[in-house]
Amino acid sequence: MCASMESRLFTVKDIDRFHLLQTVFRGGLWVGLDDMVTKGVYVWSDGQLFDGNTTDMFLPGEPNDYGRAEDCISMQPPKPYKLNDDACYKKFHSVCEKTM
Repeated sequence: MCASMESRLFTVKDIDRFHLLQTVFRGGLWVGLDDMVTKGVYVWSDGQLFDGNTTDMFLPGEPNDYGRAEDCISMQPPKPYKLNDDACYKKFHSVCEKTM
């Protein structure tokens, strides 16, 4: 969806951006982080590697690649909304960002 608008999924590399999503959105929401190219190597939608500095933003025990089928990262309820790895085919809302 974001690519069709020449943009990418929103990244939550810092706590301020994370809190913005927590306060504005409700329900499942895709964020711009995945390990689709190499299992266990998470890459942000802008191409930067995930450095692990936001692990406190994840639900406990996540990411866990349950069933070896969870390659995309979503923000999940219940409160406090936290990050979770999930199957990429699921239907959640998306927030796109574009570099100007």
